[in-house]
Amino acid sequence: MLSLPQEGPCRDQRLRLTLPADMAQVRHAMVLLHRFWIRAGMDVASTEKAGLVLAEVLNNVVEHACSDDPAALVWLDISRCAGVLDIVVTDSGRPIPDARLPDATMPGIPREIENLPEGGFGWPLIWRLARSVTYQRVGGWNRLHLELQCFPGAGTKPDVQGNAAIF
Repeated sequence: MLSLPQEGPCRDQRLRLTLPADMAQVRHAMVLLHRFWIRAGMDVASTEKAGLVLAEVLNNVVEHACSDDPAALVWLDISRCAGVLDIVVTDSGRPIPDARLPDATMPGIPREIENLPEGGFGWPLIWRLARSVTYQRVGGWNRLHLELQCFPGAGTKPDVQGNAAIF
């Protein structure tokens, strides 16, 4: 569900989405998010950074937390205020092991391309691109909170209106 900006001192732009924990739905959500960020006045570099971070997070939710529950849902609450993109991702999946986020260590890069690791780059990218990252397990729910620096786009102004649902 896309919601209109709330009244407040910074008059932020806010987007709330609920989607099934499914890769096809994540791809659809990423298209909506990119459009929202551009229409909300973010510059291209900020939208690309936010898209990369959120795609990595949602991929982890679908592949690891919710892979054994076909009815699992993911809730996104995203707002932009005073140059900060605030993202809260909540899901009903399995908790992160030991309630500790993976660290920022990049996997080793071998000289031979055939030995290149398939995974291990997501969390290091998230840590490098986000201003802050916190995780909580609350009442059977995973809650990941991210903050990213974002900048206004040239010649754009916030004009986001309407409703959308992903299902």
